[in-house]
Amino acid sequence: MDIFKSEAYKDLKGKEKEFFDFLAKSLSWNEIINDEKTNPSIKKGVRITISRLLKLNFRGMFVFFWSAIAESYKGPGFYALLKKHGHKTFEDLRNDVRDKFDKHYYMIPKRKI
Repeated sequence: MDIFKSEAYKDLKGKEKEFFDFLAKSLSWNEIINDEKTNPSIKKGVRITISRLLKLNFRGMFVFFWSAIAESYKGPGFYALLKKHGHKTFEDLRNDVRDKFDKHYYMIPKRKI
């Protein structure tokens, strides 16, 4: 499976595509999914993460990223499993995401309620 050839991925444009590409490549999602030795729970978690992200716009992806980091502090779960098996996590990308994408997030007009 190549996530960059999926139909949902082909629909991404602009900042959504840039942000998704950054995460997928930095976290080696294709390699994780296609490696026979990867823990099945890790593969499942990565697929779920990909599926959720592909349904979101840039703002939603950005919020999802930071929310996932906040969730990792509530309990180890998926974060601990990734670390145990030597994989990078969202936490490892915090500074890079902040440097590269924060300005884009804050430039998006908020919806009026």
